Amino acid sequence: MPDEILFSVENGAATGSGMDVALMCDIRLKAASARFAETCAQLGLVPGLGGAWYLPRIVGVDRALDLLWTGRWVEAANAQALGLVTHVFPDDIFARRSRATPKNWPQRRHGRCGSSSNWAGSSSSAI
Repeated sequence: MPDEILFSVENGAATGSGMDVALMCDIRLKAASARFAETCAQLGLVPGLGGAWYLPRIVGVDRALDLLWTGRWVEAANAQALGLVTHVFPDDIFARRSRATPKNWPQRRHGRCGSSSNWAGSSSSAI
């Protein structure tokens, strides 16, 4: 079991490497207005921060290829249905709910998890 739980907290757009970093996290919390796109292919690139590895393991190969090859935008509610997002909160309560969520998760053996200083952010600032 990992010593820390990594959270991705976003209330805007996560595209390219920002999406890749979010995919690396254990729990992904998003505002209802958040959007996602894997846009590397549009630039002739392979996702360089693990998107090509994580995405098929999260959403399945066929959906991952669709997202990787088209670079289409996915709204937060649809991203949750695909399995890209763990929780979606309404924009007006997003900040409060996203800060409260880690407090509901158990402490890890080494006591390093549970405080907001252990969060990882992707395209938004770390909390």
